[in-house]
Amino acid sequence: MEFREFIWYLLYLYIFYKTLGWVYFLIIAYQNYQKGQRIRKERDSKIYDFPEENKEVLVCTTIQELVDGQISGKFTATDIVNTFAKRCYIIGRKYNYTCDEMFERALKEAEEKDTQLQSLLDQGRDPRNALGKLHGVPFSVKDHIWVEGTISSLGVSSMADNVRNKDTYIVQALRKEGAIPLVKGNTPEGCFSFHTTNYIWGEAKNPWDTSRTCGGSTGGDSALVASGCIPFSIGSDMMGSLRVPALFCGIYSLFPTLKRLYAKRADTYLQDNIFNFELMKYALGPLARNASDLTLLSEIIFSENVYGEYRRYPKIPFNKTLHSNNNNLKIGILNDVGKLSALSKTAERSIEITAQILEDNEHEVANVDLIEDVKEQSQMMLLCGIYTFTIPLRNIWLKSKDIVNLNTFSSIILGYTPKVIIKIVAVILKLFGEKRNSFLLKSTIEPSAQDIMDFTMKRDQMVQKTVEKWKELNLDALIVPTYPIPAFKRDNFEMIKLMPGGYRLSCFWGFPSGFVPITTVREDEQEYIDANHNDSISNACAESMKDSKGMPMGVEVICMPYKEEQVLRIMELLQKDSKFHVKNPYPDIH
Repeated sequence: MEFREFIWYLLYLYIFYKTLGWVYFLIIAYQNYQKGQRIRKERDSKIYDFPEENKEVLVCTTIQELVDGQISGKFTATDIVNTFAKRCYIIGRKYNYTCDEMFERALKEAEEKDTQLQSLLDQGRDPRNALGKLHGVPFSVKDHIWVEGTISSLGVSSMADNVRNKDTYIVQALRKEGAIPLVKGNTPEGCFSFHTTNYIWGEAKNPWDTSRTCGGSTGGDSALVASGCIPFSIGSDMMGSLRVPALFCGIYSLFPTLKRLYAKRADTYLQDNIFNFELMKYALGPLARNASDLTLLSEIIFSENVYGEYRRYPKIPFNKTLHSNNNNLKIGILNDVGKLSALSKTAERSIEITAQILEDNEHEVANVDLIEDVKEQSQMMLLCGIYTFTIPLRNIWLKSKDIVNLNTFSSIILGYTPKVIIKIVAVILKLFGEKRNSFLLKSTIEPSAQDIMDFTMKRDQMVQKTVEKWKELNLDALIVPTYPIPAFKRDNFEMIKLMPGGYRLSCFWGFPSGFVPITTVREDEQEYIDANHNDSISNACAESMKDSKGMPMGVEVICMPYKEEQVLRIMELLQKDSKFHVKNPYPDIH
């Protein structure tokens, strides 16, 4: 055989090998897809005949009212679970809010709670001193967070039969106080997006307007809370996943200080990518229909007895003194937040309403220049997400062999694209006025180990400067708009998916924050004007603002690390004085 023939032979062999590899990949990927469809069909094939919803249960606006109603005899734990299970069964399935369901087990637990309460009453004992704080109250858990005996799929077919045999520690703490897990909440594929959709559990739709997204990645749980399918939920947040869906669905959420809560026993799509998780840490946190419920839940999940021997971080129990303190606070309104993205008129008005409420309650409100370059910090937070998720996604996808939607697939393809092609396309985008998309595209170029080290050092320096400036200004809290616009239309997701906003700042700093709804879009606010950009992103925002009347909008409250109690105190004040849900009842969705 001549040398040239030998080279051609090797080339043919290589092409055959690669082709065979991709054929094998597609076969396994299709099998995984079929597995996901089978799991969904198995769930949907289960038919339930729940009794009529208990109206006394549905009028309860807080967790405490649900517990008190059982003690007073208005209804039982079984009534509560039946009512919410029926709503999860009908509404949750119809609008794709739910994944795995635990109806049978939840009803058995509810019967046990009823027996426990009746036993206390028969003995003449005061149930208030003997029952858990969440006695008989059902809740949902984000799909990737462990609940014993349930699937943790992350919306990817290869994990559709990933059944976990333990509860995560927060779930253990809630169950110890009498709460009952009822369903798992839907997420985007791999928990990577602000729009909840996947090929197993479907595309979740906003209960305020089903043409819009309910957000992500804690989208299904946020919609369950907003639609009255569940009193509260446990989700997670690494880059806005608790706060953005809360905004889109008009509910309340808390993003705790990183490492205050132990986040073990929650799956990720990047199980083998531990190094990149040093760039970003995710936190577990609660979502509820009011701020007082978040406070009650925080008292439980911050308990020093929750984690036992597994506790790796400092034990910092809930500080009731800090929460109940009536001292006047100095609260900053961030001047530079408009540099992240142009704000909708409703977002600007929600800031104005918030400032007025705080001033009326004798708190000092000041416009502050806290950050030297808020835009750079926001961009660095975006890079954290890209380095953590997008770049490693190619190798994870090859290993897991999943059929994914276009959004995820486009991120994977970028991992295969040569650097020179990415740079050329980025330049072309910039020439056509797409500066933000150009930056986003260039950000997907894989960094070197030295780049990661330099990036991490710079981030730490910027966070330290922020802390020093915070102390210099003597701030107690900071108010920022979580997102520039309300829930965007599902059709516009591709263009708006990484819109910068205040949600990035608390993630970048590792500070606790909470979202509180303040107002809704008015008739004269259904437009979006961006004086700094005229690109596909701003055009998509303008399109999404059309017909947005009545969609919720609010603010994010940020405090220094380990001051969740102060965040909650401010949130409760804003809820009380804004009267958001008095003026804007939760959507009556069926």
